[in-house]
Amino acid sequence: MPLSADTFTEAANTDLVLHVPDTGVGWTEEENTTAGVSKAQVNATSDRVGPTADSAGQRILYSIQPNPTEVEYDLQAKIITIPGGTQDDPSGCLARLTDASNYYAGMAYTGGRNPDTRMTKVVAGVRTNLGTTNDAWAATDTFKFEIRDATKKIFRNGGEVLSSTDNVLTAA
Repeated sequence: MPLSADTFTEAANTDLVLHVPDTGVGWTEEENTTAGVSKAQVNATSDRVGPTADSAGQRILYSIQPNPTEVEYDLQAKIITIPGGTQDDPSGCLARLTDASNYYAGMAYTGGRNPDTRMTKVVAGVRTNLGTTNDAWAATDTFKFEIRDATKKIFRNGGEVLSSTDNVLTAA
């Protein structure tokens, strides 16, 4: 069984930080550019988590607790909707999150002019691109970010779409 997992089941709409996951102890807001506005919420009707209307277009990062202590683990999510328009709308997972300035990110950019998959490393707030591939993600696609020591991989519906071998994340 995973250390932390969540099916986002609630009887009423609930702010993510107040929601208790299926396994694990809770969710922590790591970064929020909405200046204190309500950010992410578990929708009781759909059993999904997503941004509130007043947080659209903002950068919001959450971590499930406890944080993994292992160096090898998988993060997986299902893409639910594909936004329209020309915005780059990422969905994805962060790994080895130390704080909002130090982590790895595997992202599926589902909207905008050029949908793609990106893997980045952020150290001391400086973003380094580890790889990009031109992929058209669809609603119901499964996104998996695999962390194996120095090797990171992104899978779409079980098929590998991007990989990178990078040194372990260290803060500057």
